[in-house]
Amino acid sequence: MQAQLLQAMWNNAAQFGLLDVIVDLHIHGFPGCTTSTMDIAAICGNVNIVHFLFHHKKQYCSTKAMNGACAYGHIKVVKFLYTHLLTHCNIDEAIRIAKLNGRTKIVSFLENETK
Repeated sequence: MQAQLLQAMWNNAAQFGLLDVIVDLHIHGFPGCTTSTMDIAAICGNVNIVHFLFHHKKQYCSTKAMNGACAYGHIKVVKFLYTHLLTHCNIDEAIRIAKLNGRTKIVSFLENETK
C-alpha cells in the first residue's frame, strides 16, 4: 500500500508539472519514481520534469512517452526524447501518431532528423 501511495505521489507531481515536489521527493530519497512517471511527464508536456528525471534519477521511459508527446503536440518534449532517449522510441510510430493528430511541426522535425 505504501509503495502504491509513493508511486502515486511521483506520478501526480509529474502529471501536474510540480517540479518542486519532484525535487523534494528526490532529495528525501522517496522511492516510487518509475518509467510511468517519466511517461506521464512527457505525455503531459512537462519538459522540465522529463529533464530532471533523466538527469537526476537516470530514469528512462517507454514508447508511450514519445507517442504521447507527439499526440498532444509537445514539441519540446519530443526534441528532448529524440536527443536523449532515442533508443526508447519508435520513430515511425511517433511520426504516424503525430500525423494522425495534425502535429505538423513534430512531423517535420522527426522526418528531418531521420533523413
